[in-house]
Amino acid sequence: GHLRREKNWKCPSHFHECAEVLFCVDGRGSVTIDGKEYRMKAGDIALFNPYISNSSGNCNEENFEFYFIGMIDFCYPPFAYNTLMPEEYPVFSAGPYKNQLEFYFQELIRETSRPETVYMPVVSALGNVIATQILRIYQLNILMEKDKAEAKSYSHIIKDYIDKNYHQAINLDTLSEASFISKSYISHQFKKDMGM
Repeated sequence: GHLRREKNWKCPSHFHECAEVLFCVDGRGSVTIDGKEYRMKAGDIALFNPYISNSSGNCNEENFEFYFIGMIDFCYPPFAYNTLMPEEYPVFSAGPYKNQLEFYFQELIRETSRPETVYMPVVSALGNVIATQILRIYQLNILMEKDKAEAKSYSHIIKDYIDKNYHQAINLDTLSEASFISKSYISHQFKKDMGM
């Protein structure tokens, strides 16, 4: 489906037997998943696994426009049957894939709104493309978060070294040799993480 909700709209808490994807294309809104609220803006994706209570609504008197799809009888390893992903990361950004994802949803709506002969295989294929693209986006987001965490940990390793060896003459060469990290990376990342 495709909905555009005006301000002061709230969908009551409910759950489905299927997994559901909600993709915000305009405005701002929020979703509550298993009692926890998440803010959404254009380009954000929310995933609801089966039998998980959820609700949605507008934020700050803005419109909230989104596509949604329910899916059942699927399995995308490593996730369990009828499950799109672990429940700890249910809302994330589509980033540069927003327009592509919106196109797939538009095609899905077009196919379901005027069913012609043999339209179900096309609908099923589009559903699989949407789910696969969302899993790809999810994995890229996890990798980016991991890279950020690793970069921060390098800065903490450098800071720890400085704290323990402050009485010695320390420069970028010393830090690079001690940490096995390039001088340019140390300089850039340490300044970014530590502000100096």
